[in-house]
Amino acid sequence: MKKLLCLLVAGLLMTAFTACNSDAYTDESFAEDPAAITTAQADGPSYDDALKLMMKTFSNDFTKDELYRMYPPACWTYFEEVKGKTLDEIYENFSSRMEANWENAKQTVGEGAAVKYELLSRVEYEGNMYESFKEEIIAKYGIAYDSFGICYEVRVMKATVGKLKEDLVTQFYHVIQIDGQWYVAEVLTEMPLL
Repeated sequence: MKKLLCLLVAGLLMTAFTACNSDAYTDESFAEDPAAITTAQADGPSYDDALKLMMKTFSNDFTKDELYRMYPPACWTYFEEVKGKTLDEIYENFSSRMEANWENAKQTVGEGAAVKYELLSRVEYEGNMYESFKEEIIAKYGIAYDSFGICYEVRVMKATVGKLKEDLVTQFYHVIQIDGQWYVAEVLTEMPLL
């Protein structure tokens, strides 16, 4: 019995490690309709694009334009008019902080460090929790209530990998549509740019 349990656990770990090194999605709902992953909005970017942008910040591998696309235009108006900060100032400040975090991560995992992720599941997010995200974003940035579209809670396995080791963590994020574009709600509500 112990041998069987050990083999089962080893198999699950191997599956997790292998999945982190591929771009494949393993959730059954995605296997049935792989197009749903990247074409959630046929005429524009998908929610996966918003996740990719956020993941690039963890390895400090993002451009000023990519940082700009992580936030709706109303947020940039808020940063400039209320906080008195330009995109250039925010990019320099945020980039230098992320560089320090990335240097620490590279020391932990070793040479060849990279951040990878795999989308494990997606569930439509509704009700009071979604309303609280909306209210927080509206209160902070002044985005109109009717600008909000669908919201998904996504479960993601994030891996920081290098020659020394691989750090795996499963995290939940919420991708939200505002004026037809996808954003990560936690970026809008929690990621400190200023």
